[in-house]
Amino acid sequence: MTVLLDFSDGPWEEREPPHNHPHVQTSYIAEGEIIFYCEGEPDERLKAGDMFFVPSGKLHTIKLLSKKARLVDSFNPLREDFLTKE
Repeated sequence: MTVLLDFSDGPWEEREPPHNHPHVQTSYIAEGEIIFYCEGEPDERLKAGDMFFVPSGKLHTIKLLSKKARLVDSFNPLREDFLTKE
């Protein structure tokens, strides 16, 4: 499953609260600049064109450094919680 996520109102003073999920995640930064935090890994400052990987179950989050950012996130397996209920 691939989703487009837009973040705005940056730069942020604080990072978002960390979260985890059973899905493997890859993210491509299409626009903007962030700091990526992942449990057990060094913090990474990333900009448009960079990617990051999140293993299943790892706590992770971001902090927006630019005014806005656009991430292209891919998850395996499918994120049921991202689907619209009709």
